[in-house]
Amino acid sequence: MRSLGGEIPRLLGIRSLVLAGGFISVIFYTRLVVSDVGLSAYGVVALVASIPLLIPFADFGLGISVVNAAADAKALGNVSLLTETLNKVRRLLAVIAACIVLLSVVLGSTGAWDALLGAKQAQVFSDLSLAASLVLAIFGTTLLFSQGTRVLQGVGRVGTATLVNGSVQFLSLIGAICVHVLGQSALLYALLIPLSSLVANVIGWCLALGVLRRMAQTPGEAVASAPVRYRVLLGWGLSGMIIAAAVAMTTQGGRVVLGHASSALAVAQFSLVWTVFGGVNSLIAVYGQFLWPRFRTLKVRGVLQRSDLDREMLRAGVLGTILAVLFLLGAPTAISLMSGSSVPWPVIIAGALLLLLLTLHQPATMLLMDLSGSRTQALLIVPFAAINLLLVVFFADTLGAAAPFLATAGVVLALQGPATFFIARRSIRSY
Repeated sequence: MRSLGGEIPRLLGIRSLVLAGGFISVIFYTRLVVSDVGLSAYGVVALVASIPLLIPFADFGLGISVVNAAADAKALGNVSLLTETLNKVRRLLAVIAACIVLLSVVLGSTGAWDALLGAKQAQVFSDLSLAASLVLAIFGTTLLFSQGTRVLQGVGRVGTATLVNGSVQFLSLIGAICVHVLGQSALLYALLIPLSSLVANVIGWCLALGVLRRMAQTPGEAVASAPVRYRVLLGWGLSGMIIAAAVAMTTQGGRVVLGHASSALAVAQFSLVWTVFGGVNSLIAVYGQFLWPRFRTLKVRGVLQRSDLDREMLRAGVLGTILAVLFLLGAPTAISLMSGSSVPWPVIIAGALLLLLLTLHQPATMLLMDLSGSRTQALLIVPFAAINLLLVVFFADTLGAAAPFLATAGVVLALQGPATFFIARRSIRSY
């Protein structure tokens, strides 16, 4: 993996530029929302806008199949396999999207959103039920175009995928300016991020179609393969769905728990810190997105060694330390610029600790993204996520906004991280 040393800094540089521009957009976006609807209402708006993050497993984890098929297509010259995989994945996503839109209608018409998100939040945001239903329906539509960036990641165009994903913040700011000038509506503010995500995913899908056309026109040696079956796709997807559900439980589930067990102010503080945390965490995601197809390619070629994982763990430690320090130094200023207020230091320190641990966790996690590895991760992550959520429930009242960060950090440090690394290292054959 000698080329990783030069490629990862380039990709992180691209992401850093996107993050810088996107973060400036987030600062102005958040400032507009807070100034127009108030700090407590901003927390509820952020909660509603984050509903898609509670159900990232809605795509049944089919993105795993697409990334792996794209990586295999590039490594083996089998473009037809990728095309067939995409066609079948999109048929499955169309069914899922229809079910999600129907669910949004049912939840909205029965008034169930107040019970799900917390009656305290409904007191702050009168349009909570309507906004939540619309956000869920938009998310269902977005699923139809969600595999474009997966194709880009799989064929090695992580930089392009990063730019597409980063465009959500810019689009949200443009929308926020329009809402600020025209109406200052909390309902419209809640819809901005989901709508921006829909537009960005459409752009990503169009770019992926261009990549597919170029790959089909490039001469190469075709490699025979078995036909893609729905049963195999769903086999991949089941593990991915379980992993995504558990991740949502550990990251965004804490926000919902705060909505029930703590105050609207705690939800707002968590949302402010999470906004900064999410920006820095996206650098970690880019690192992981690059490792995933690279590890996959080395496995296909039969040259992956344990030293590759060890080297990446060392690099992850350095990267995680840098990101944690930058978060500690920059988060208070960023939060002040966004909201004109401050967040208690324990919340910020907890976020920095979690950033470091998540970065260290990336290499082993990405190495276990093949079929057997994803099944192993799915089995591991469910009990860990349950423990995490129980810790948040137990400490939400006393620790407030820090509870979700500290609970996740504790579980990753003591349980999930060591187990995943041990299994990943044992899975590598010695050459």
